[in-house]
Amino acid sequence: MKKVFVVLLCFSFIFQAFAEQKCLKPEREITVEDFNVFAKAVADTVNSLSSKLKIEKNDSQNMIVTTNELTFKIKRKKPAIGVLPELKKKTKWKKEKIRITAAVKEGKYCVNFDAVAYNKKDKKWHEVAAPSDFFEKILDNAYLQSLKGKVVWTVGSPLVIVNGGAEKLTNLKKFKVEDAYISYASSKAVEFVLRNDEGLVVTASVPFIGDVKSVEMAYKAFSKKFVSSFPKQSVPSKYDFFWEYAIHGELMDGMHKNQLLTAFGVPVSIEKSTNYEFWHYFVDGKKLVFKIYNNELQLPDDYKW
Repeated sequence: MKKVFVVLLCFSFIFQAFAEQKCLKPEREITVEDFNVFAKAVADTVNSLSSKLKIEKNDSQNMIVTTNELTFKIKRKKPAIGVLPELKKKTKWKKEKIRITAAVKEGKYCVNFDAVAYNKKDKKWHEVAAPSDFFEKILDNAYLQSLKGKVVWTVGSPLVIVNGGAEKLTNLKKFKVEDAYISYASSKAVEFVLRNDEGLVVTASVPFIGDVKSVEMAYKAFSKKFVSSFPKQSVPSKYDFFWEYAIHGELMDGMHKNQLLTAFGVPVSIEKSTNYEFWHYFVDGKKLVFKIYNNELQLPDDYKW
């Protein structure tokens, strides 16, 4: 009996040591409804991996999902699920053990892919990597779900699709994120479906090019033109004269920095010195740097745009 207990304890340690884990923090606090969507994505992904791998526990109160622990015989040097490691020494793979756990930890969605394979040649267990898109299928879906219902305001005159045609939106228009999903229509992109209080529906598309390599990066790019805080908030009334210019994408010397944000969007970067801020932009392929002093824009005398 003692031997059996030791073997089980050792295997438990193997799983913990080899567990491949990825976590993602959503854009809002995770509710039970959000967790249920997350759990469904886990179940759908598990079902696509193997008909024998099943959800064993789905606890919405404690926000945890686990599968059964499954053992496969490895045939023709291929694992049932995942990717075997490349070892320098000879291999003779005999079996694979796998268990999947997904849970909410410290406000994040976390997924564990615990899979090991036994090599008869060196008599050791080795980590089996998750399938290439395993984590993305679960975590991307959960992250995009967290964006639904988010209220945003337009800045920098964003380009969107309205009734099938491209159109630039006026700044400081309020929208709510109705849906967000990955599309493969022409190339991989995140589509943000937005609706305003009048019922107008528009779509903002962020393709996976350049620095955009994940749904988080896509949302970051989206947030350059759709901000979650109303720019007019906390701006003194003495700057009211400038708002009409900012709304139409125009700059004037002395306007508040939130009006620069409204006109041109969120800067690529902000450089701060003792007395000044320098806001860096790329607009139509041109690099622009604006100086901010005491929260006010200082345009050079020869500025033209």
